Amino acid sequence: QQQQQQQNEKQKQKQQRQQQQPSQAKEQLPVPERGEAAAGSVTEYLYSIPPRLLDARDSGVRVGAAEVDELLTLLARGLAVHHGPGKMYALTALGQCVQMVLDLYPRSSATVQRMQRSSMWQQQAHLGLAALLRTRLNSVQRALAIQTAAAIISLCGIQWTLQAPGQHGPLLFELLVQLCAVELRMGLEDRDMATMLQSQNLLGACFLVVEEAITYLSTHQADSRLAVDAQGKLRLALSGAARGIFALLETLRATSPVLISGADARDCLLVAAALRCLAAWLAEETDALRQDLLDVLPFLCNLLCRKDEQREQQREQQEQQLQQQQQQQPGSRACFSRYFLPAMSHLTVEDDTRAALFRCGYHAHLARLFCHEWVCSLLQSHVLALLQQRNSANNKQQQQQ
Repeated sequence: QQQQQQQNEKQKQKQQRQQQQPSQAKEQLPVPERGEAAAGSVTEYLYSIPPRLLDARDSGVRVGAAEVDELLTLLARGLAVHHGPGKMYALTALGQCVQMVLDLYPRSSATVQRMQRSSMWQQQAHLGLAALLRTRLNSVQRALAIQTAAAIISLCGIQWTLQAPGQHGPLLFELLVQLCAVELRMGLEDRDMATMLQSQNLLGACFLVVEEAITYLSTHQADSRLAVDAQGKLRLALSGAARGIFALLETLRATSPVLISGADARDCLLVAAALRCLAAWLAEETDALRQDLLDVLPFLCNLLCRKDEQREQQREQQEQQLQQQQQQQPGSRACFSRYFLPAMSHLTVEDDTRAALFRCGYHAHLARLFCHEWVCSLLQSHVLALLQQRNSANNKQQQQQ
C-alpha cells in the first residue's frame, strides 16, 4: 500500500509539472530537453505565436516593431537550439511570421526597416537553417526550409545567407542555391502543368532564391568569401536551373493553351516567376544551353508580348476605375519586357538570335512599347508642369490677397 501511495504521489507531481510547463514557456524560451513533455510544451508555445499576428491583422491593429522583433528573435532562437520536433515547429512558425510581416507591413514601414537592421534573429535563423539543411530531410521538411529561407531573403536580401562569421559564412548560400536548382530541375523537367502548379509555392520560392543568387554573383564577382571552385559549382547549378525553365517553356509551347481551373496556364504566377529568373540568367549567360534558347526564343517573345498587352489592358481598366472614383492616382505602366531588356541587348548582337527575334516580330513590339512609354512620359511631365504652374499662380494670388 505504501508503494502504491508513493507511485500515486509521483504521478500527481508529474502531472502538475506538465501543467505548469506551458505557462513557464510563455514567459521565457523553453530550454530543449529530452522527453515528450518538453516537446509538447514547445509545440504549444510555438504554434501560439503566429495567431497573435493573425488576430492583430483581423482586428485592424498593427503589432509594434518591438514586439515583432521579439517574436522573430524568439522563433529564430528556437530554430537554432531545439532538436527534433521542436526545430520543425520553430521553422514553421518562423516562416509564417516572416511572411505575415511581408504581407502586413509596407517595405518603407518602421517595422520592416527594424527587422532588416536587427541582427540577432537573422544570425539565429542563419545558424538554425544551415544546421537543418546539412541533415537528412524528407520532401515536406525540405520544402518548408526552402520556403522559410526564401521569405527571409525577400525581407532581408540574399546577403543574409552570407553573414555568418568564419569559414561557414557562405555555407548556407551554397546549400540553398544548389538545393533550389535541383528542386527546379526535378519539378519542371518531364512534368505537365497541372503537376507543376501543385507545387508552385515551393517552385516559386526556388525561383526567388535563384534569381537573387544570379544577381548577387553578377555584381559581387570579387567576393572573397566564395572560393573559385565554389563559384564554378554554383554557376553549374544555375545552368541546371535554367535548363528546367527551358523545359517549362517547352511544355507550355507543346500543350498551349492549357486551362488550369478555367484560366490559361501562361498567365499563372509560376510562369511569371520563371520568366523573371530566366531574364536574370540570360542577362549574364548567353553561351550555355544555346540550342535550347534558340528553340524556345520565338515562343518566349510571343509570351512576353502577351503579358505586355495584358498589363496594358489592366492599366487602362485601373485608370477607368480611378476616373469613376474621381481619383488621380495613375496606374503602373510597368511592362514585363523590361526584365528582358539587358538580355535582349546581348542577344541582338549575335546573328542567329537576332534573326530569330526579327522572324517573330519582337522588334516591332519593342518599337511600339518604346513609343508608348515615351509618349506617356512626355504627357505626364507636361501635365505635371502645368499643375506646378497653376499651383504657383494660385499661391501668388493668395499672397497678394
